[in-house]
Amino acid sequence: MGKYFLFFIFFTVIQPLMAQQVLITGHAKDFANQEAILLKQADALSGKRLLIAKNSIDEQGAFSFDLSIEETQSIIICIARMEGSLYIEPNHQYEIIFPSAASATAKRFDRTEVILDLSMLQENDLNLLIRSFNSDYIQFINDHYYDFVSDEFKGKEVYRSTLGNKGRTSDIYKMPSTNDTITQETLSSFPKEAELFFGAMKSKYATQFDNSYFKDYVRYSLAEIKLLSGLNRKLFYQEFFHAQPVCYKNPSYIKCFELFYNNVFYADLNAKSQALTKIIDGENDFEKLLVHYEADSTLLSPEVRSLAMLLNLKSSYYEKKHSRSGVIKTLDSAKTNTQHDQLKEIASNIISQTQRFEKGTIAEDFTLANLKEEKWILTENLGLTTYLFFFTTWNTASLKELILLQKLQAKYKDHIQILAINMDDDYSAYKNYVAQNRDQKFTFLFGTGDALLTEKYNVRSIPHAVMLDKEGKWISSYTKRPSEGIEEDFIRIKTANSKGNSGNKTWKDK
Repeated sequence: MGKYFLFFIFFTVIQPLMAQQVLITGHAKDFANQEAILLKQADALSGKRLLIAKNSIDEQGAFSFDLSIEETQSIIICIARMEGSLYIEPNHQYEIIFPSAASATAKRFDRTEVILDLSMLQENDLNLLIRSFNSDYIQFINDHYYDFVSDEFKGKEVYRSTLGNKGRTSDIYKMPSTNDTITQETLSSFPKEAELFFGAMKSKYATQFDNSYFKDYVRYSLAEIKLLSGLNRKLFYQEFFHAQPVCYKNPSYIKCFELFYNNVFYADLNAKSQALTKIIDGENDFEKLLVHYEADSTLLSPEVRSLAMLLNLKSSYYEKKHSRSGVIKTLDSAKTNTQHDQLKEIASNIISQTQRFEKGTIAEDFTLANLKEEKWILTENLGLTTYLFFFTTWNTASLKELILLQKLQAKYKDHIQILAINMDDDYSAYKNYVAQNRDQKFTFLFGTGDALLTEKYNVRSIPHAVMLDKEGKWISSYTKRPSEGIEEDFIRIKTANSKGNSGNKTWKDK
């Protein structure tokens, strides 16, 4: 009897964590014979993205993915640098239509977002529920815009910096950091109208709250308004974060969390701030950092406190409020001094994200196609300082730079490896350009073959140039182009090589 009981308990506990299949079928008629890829956020805070899968789009524009997942999550479908978000649940099927390139208001190298056509999904699908709720949410924000921006509303600056851009996308939105000015009084009528809106939303979607992911999405989206409308921080913490599970995979929870906790380090009084600086810049001790805040009435939960510290360490690194080396060492301490695997992963990913373009860090490898349509792997072709120039055939500035670059190629080919990486969507455009410019003797590569290349090499616009040393380590993630005087660097490298000096000094070392 006891044996069967234990088996029952084991089965009911483990079963929800078992991987289940998800089938995604799609149509992208404008992108036949190209590649569709799936990405996901590696964790809640670092910004690191992972490649889940990739598949070819057939001649009719059809593609499909068969995945295995354990829990509901948000993924990104990317085709030709255009991205659409999709929430997927275990044991579900999805049929989508990817929009045409013309549907994007502008095509950029920093993630052009488009809205997927989900008309073939069931009415109670999570994606459609979230879109419906977001529409109601945005309507409320628009209706009460003047309440938010009024000088009488003490949270107006918070609103302007935080919620002003939320309506631009239906699924994923970014919430910048904010100052802790929420505890002051607000317009007397607005909190009442906000409460009415909360009640209306809970009533409208009550029958859908058996989906816990959607319930949390609604709850923490409404929580943002509650915080901005004047709820005391301590009461807000007790209602939304204390003794409650951390929803690492729910974007609404994480954005609300960032809004509430992103200024913790900078709210310290002077004496406490000095102690904080000592912990981060001197002792590099994550455990002491947790102890430093254990009496804070909004950080009583150890897991919440740890996540808040990771968030603030990340912000500290980019805002240079503490020494960057101190922040990295403290994050490294977090990897061994926290009990939660998810927190360890976040700490590790923040370190890798902040350090990935630092001078001396090994650049990520890539495999692209050369002119013979053979695999060309970076790590197999090192030995010289490598200058990578990213271009497109439709960008006039790129083509002018390539003409200048050819002159440098002839002079420095024995000392500098020049890679001309084409970022056109159409492979034939790349082939045609090379065929018509045979005097350009670079190693030409087709960059679109690596779905994450723009992220790996920080390509946010075209033309773009970077430089690696002989071992494939970063010299600079943004290097001068030929028209900007990169030859000065080339001369130094040639001179150093001639003297037998292995160091590759650049204009940054002046």
